[in-house]
Amino acid sequence: MTKNNEYILPKEKPFETVYELKNEIPSFEEFMKSYENDGNVNYDDLSVCDISINKCYGPGCKGYWPCGDSRCNGYSSDSCRTNERFHPLFTPCPAARCPDQQDPDKATYWLHDTSGCGNNGSSSRNKISDELRIRCPDCFDTTHMEYNKFTCSAHKNKHWWTSSMSFSRAFNVVYNSDLPRDMYIKILDELKTHKWKARVDDE
Repeated sequence: MTKNNEYILPKEKPFETVYELKNEIPSFEEFMKSYENDGNVNYDDLSVCDISINKCYGPGCKGYWPCGDSRCNGYSSDSCRTNERFHPLFTPCPAARCPDQQDPDKATYWLHDTSGCGNNGSSSRNKISDELRIRCPDCFDTTHMEYNKFTCSAHKNKHWWTSSMSFSRAFNVVYNSDLPRDMYIKILDELKTHKWKARVDDE
């Protein structure tokens, strides 16, 4: 069960700082003079994929996990799927009955509405995967959008279910330029193939 942040947090923009190295790089000959090899070099990680891709071990993951969260190691097998990617969820309320679905001014980040979650600032923001699953970074609960309710200022203290149509409307209002283009397209494809109607037991 999810709830929206009570205020809209500014979207954080990453930045990088470049430093110029003042020390000189040794020549290959100079490097080889001090290089020692004990013969125990392990190239196993190069046999399947590029070393820049994180490999996940344990029951919580299968293969390589581009979500980049090392905590998936040891969680249930459903918390991180092979090749599944996650990105912060930033939309207006996607509840099927919410009147603010298509209002870009109401877009916000979302927090898991359960005890112990949502207390770590921007680190607690829920994430959406390219398989339409929502993950709470605090408790690592991961469920499909179809099984989540939302509450916002338009229906305070009332948690309403989503539908594929309502989430599609909310998602398209604020196409996030930070979201990789291929991930955006895959989410749209998932919405076309996985359609669901809102449930009726709203609180």
